[in-house]
Amino acid sequence: LFFFLVSMTPPTIVSALLRLTDPTPCPAYHVCLHDGRCLYDPLIIPSCLIALTIGLTQFFRFRRASFVGASCYALTFLFFGIMMTIALFVHVFVPDPKWLPAWLNLTLSILDIGFTSCIAMSFFWNGLVDLGLMKEHGTAQTFIRTISYIAIFAGYIFGMLYKWKNMFMVMYMGVVFVTCGSYCVMQLVWLLRRHSTAGLGWLTGAGVTGLVGLLAPMFDAQLCKWHHNIFGANDVWFYLSDVSMVCLAGYVFASHSSA
Repeated sequence: LFFFLVSMTPPTIVSALLRLTDPTPCPAYHVCLHDGRCLYDPLIIPSCLIALTIGLTQFFRFRRASFVGASCYALTFLFFGIMMTIALFVHVFVPDPKWLPAWLNLTLSILDIGFTSCIAMSFFWNGLVDLGLMKEHGTAQTFIRTISYIAIFAGYIFGMLYKWKNMFMVMYMGVVFVTCGSYCVMQLVWLLRRHSTAGLGWLTGAGVTGLVGLLAPMFDAQLCKWHHNIFGANDVWFYLSDVSMVCLAGYVFASHSSA
């Protein structure tokens, strides 16, 4: 689970955000239209549409659930659907400046990475709710959670405007490692308290698929050669992230519904 959570953003998001060349050894596969505009890495489009479907269906599923914390998990999956939809535009259209104006390219890139950090933050709040350290509902709790999401986007905007060198390390790596790492510890404590192993199969599935997605960039050169630039580590991550989220939803329902 931890490996999945720390790999919520594909390896090329930094280059998309900063408008740099793809740093991976496999240049992004692209298809150009007759007017000269190109679609980059079009194979991720189905995975993004699947992610949107997962995000929306699980959002409504959690909204209908009755266990404590269900509404908080619903927001996490809604964030996932939104983030992956934006990622479709960031990875397919943003690399070619002919599609969208520069200001919109930058806005979409900030939203993409911002929602990634928000997903990580929402898992942290979910963990606190699971342990009873934060109420699921309430004005103060809602205010705190909302402010944390606003602060994340404010941090990215501030970092871009003032060219903060450590923005990615702090706002992405720092936020994701601390919040998601804390969530994993809190889930372990929660399961130990209940003396339960319900949902561990789902949790293992999320962890394994997330780990493979995290390690995929190490084999990007081989994937690139094998598929002639058509299918790389970025594509692996996109599809495995969908699988991981399905497994994670399965874990939460299996473990929390029996609580």
